[in-house]
Amino acid sequence: MSLFGSEWEADFAQLTQKKGGEDEIRVNGKEPQNSLVLLKPTLQMKHKGKERFKKDSWQYNLILKWIQGGVKDDAGKTGELARLEVLPAEIVFARPGESVQLRVLAHWADGAVEDVTEISRFKSNDESVANVAETGLISCTGKGDSHIVASYDNGVAPIPVMLPVSEFAGGNFPAIAARTKVDELVLNKLRKVGVIPSEICTDADFLRRVSIDLTGTLPTPDEITRFLAETSAGKRSAKIEQTASVPRLRRLLDHPIV
Repeated sequence: MSLFGSEWEADFAQLTQKKGGEDEIRVNGKEPQNSLVLLKPTLQMKHKGKERFKKDSWQYNLILKWIQGGVKDDAGKTGELARLEVLPAEIVFARPGESVQLRVLAHWADGAVEDVTEISRFKSNDESVANVAETGLISCTGKGDSHIVASYDNGVAPIPVMLPVSEFAGGNFPAIAARTKVDELVLNKLRKVGVIPSEICTDADFLRRVSIDLTGTLPTPDEITRFLAETSAGKRSAKIEQTASVPRLRRLLDHPIV
């Protein structure tokens, strides 16, 4: 089967077409409850995989009903998923143990919107920050910053979840000017998690960082000497523009790493 069931045509063929002997077809129209696609995931039949859902669970009954209905391929009628929306789109917890229920909405290409929370999948990227149940209920477990990933059909949506790590979150965050849009976005995130930005780095550290970030190489000794001797107030901004304008290939040719 395809990852997250994103290749429906191939998956449909795997489920409904014979791959050899009669026992290899995964659906049984005459005895739907004896279909391999139901027996194996519920461990009613031993196999190398693990239990995926319980017998008589909603997942089980959903597949059973589909088989009982004739194993129809109605993908063309259900339409194409345009995007997946998860509400709330971001969660900032106030304390450990707090819980928030997610709601997942499928926006179809024809403009229809469907609540698919009950048949969506959820995963926590860091359970030390937050756990998530199969129902989409998120519980905060500790301080930090992570994401809960919701998926349905071929749509995947990450939801930021966090619990401030210090008392400096929100209104207690110090007033810090944002010089660029990137700075503004970074400061907004730091304000939510209560992380105070580091002090301004030295000129030597700045030059090393901007050179590696923009060109993938270290500055030359001559560049370091000239930059440290420069006293103008806007030298860092000028260096960023200068470094960004130098093609990486040309820089590597001029200063090869050996």
